[in-house]
Amino acid sequence: MADKGIVGRLLAPADTSWWHMEQQDNQMTITAVMVIEGHLDFEHLHYIVATRLLKYDRFRQRILEADVAFAQPRWVLDPEFSVSNHLKRASVAPPGGRRELEALVGQIMSRPLDYARPLWEYFYVDGYEGGTVIVTRFHHCIADGIALVDLLLHMDDGPGSDAPPLSAYLAGAPGSRSGQSDGGLATLPFRAAASAWRAGSSVLGVAGKLLTMGNDTETPLRGPLSTQKCAAWSDAVPLEVMKEAARELKGTINDIVACAVSGSLHEYLKERMTLRPETTLRAVVPVNLRPPDEYGSLGNRFGLVWLPLPVGLADPVDRLKAIKRTMDGIKRSPEAYLVYGLLGIFGRTTRTALHLAVQFLGRGATLVFTNVPGPREPVHFCGQRLKEIMAWVPQSGRLGLGISVMSYAGDMRLGVTTDAGLVRDPRQLVHAYHRSLEGILEQGGAPLALGVAS
Repeated sequence: MADKGIVGRLLAPADTSWWHMEQQDNQMTITAVMVIEGHLDFEHLHYIVATRLLKYDRFRQRILEADVAFAQPRWVLDPEFSVSNHLKRASVAPPGGRRELEALVGQIMSRPLDYARPLWEYFYVDGYEGGTVIVTRFHHCIADGIALVDLLLHMDDGPGSDAPPLSAYLAGAPGSRSGQSDGGLATLPFRAAASAWRAGSSVLGVAGKLLTMGNDTETPLRGPLSTQKCAAWSDAVPLEVMKEAARELKGTINDIVACAVSGSLHEYLKERMTLRPETTLRAVVPVNLRPPDEYGSLGNRFGLVWLPLPVGLADPVDRLKAIKRTMDGIKRSPEAYLVYGLLGIFGRTTRTALHLAVQFLGRGATLVFTNVPGPREPVHFCGQRLKEIMAWVPQSGRLGLGISVMSYAGDMRLGVTTDAGLVRDPRQLVHAYHRSLEGILEQGGAPLALGVAS
């Protein structure tokens, strides 16, 4: 049944915050790359988008800005909506390898969405290693990364699908069914990254931390932003290898990854500045707060924490110990809940007030570091097996570096997005991550040689 009340619905306060953070040189857009095993027809992708994505009214809606101070923007149906405005073709330059695909993704990331239309787009990419790639972009005000990846991984037309057959669609059958609102998506077994309030936590202590943490360490990774963005991602690492090393080192997979990221930043920065053992860089880390009964819904349900990364420590075991101590403390803190509440408050103010608040909080960090868990088993997209998926969240707070971890079908990959004015070649950070991770895995008794994609 159609939810007629959705036309003209106000943006939720947290979603409004992400809409108001949008700037030409720092777009609040979530980007994902899906590599399909085999060839996918463009018409089949059109069919899947029309019959699966557009069941949700949010993807037919644009944002109508309020013309009164403190009035929130609204979702309104786009009277000129057409799938063709959002489904586009692109191709990778010869020879069509990883480097060429990464360059294309960077170009796509650099283009602003059309704010007069619904805030999403799909790119059908030909020529990548003889197969098909889909690049998607969604504005963060629609949903967070967990919700959007969940959506993307349920857009298949295999057995049990309620979509009309492709043959009927191509013959002129109705292309979509309107009527579902923000909820109703099937839920993958994602695990919430945060627990409820813990004993001994202090809201006043967290507030004091945010107010007094000061500017982050000055490094070449901070500075004015440009409109050109760059992207790269790592080779796959088996999760079993990561688990083996984590058990041996008495940590978690998240500890191992954060340690490897700290090591990659150590390697990158030591050639460009003087590092001391106590040098740290803060990462803004999204923490999923979506309760189990809200999985499958759109919108933003996450908080943020500020994680100090010990980039000054050269020894991987010392870095891991420092990371574990810090992360154990954060797990007992209500910091993520408090920041989620602040985002709701900011969303009820003006764009100017939000920018001032985000600028104040953003000064205390250098990068965004996120972890999006995917399904343990392979899934299909448009009838084809999904070979790999990588996703990046935007860098709020005027930050120019984003690092994303994505697990899928027993493997884990790390993606890097940078502002070209700060780091023109993010592959340098990916290669440094490979080397750092190899060292940690060796310490954990699970050595693994990582190649570098060409």
